[in-house]
Amino acid sequence: MEKCKFCGCEKLIKNGKARGVQRFKCTECGREQIQGDGRKKYENQVKRAAIVLYLEGNGFRAIARILTELYNVKISFQMVAYWVSKAGDIVKEKIFQEQGQGYKKTLVVAEMDELFTYLKKNQIQLESGLLLTETHCVCLISR
Repeated sequence: MEKCKFCGCEKLIKNGKARGVQRFKCTECGREQIQGDGRKKYENQVKRAAIVLYLEGNGFRAIARILTELYNVKISFQMVAYWVSKAGDIVKEKIFQEQGQGYKKTLVVAEMDELFTYLKKNQIQLESGLLLTETHCVCLISR
């Protein structure tokens, strides 16, 4: 390593190994770091496929299973939810730019199976209700 990732100092000393990777310690700020970035990077094609599958009505877990099979890369449903949320933020920003400063709407993503689990867990009895989305309204009736 040449420079500290945090303060930019060039005075780094070796400080053991973590999971077989050399750790370094900065003599100026005292922070530890490893060389490189250990996070997984996914191709934009995988992210686009996740968003398309979501827009087609698939759940996060189903999308993660499908993409794991298609691309031979382990993808968690939390990562799919993150990608969908980020795509929603981009759409919201575009709408905000087009409609001006008066737009204050927030987007919330919830899956029906998770909503059902929440209602059963908290023993909430509902007979019917409306599901409001960006595009249409659906009447839900519980039996």
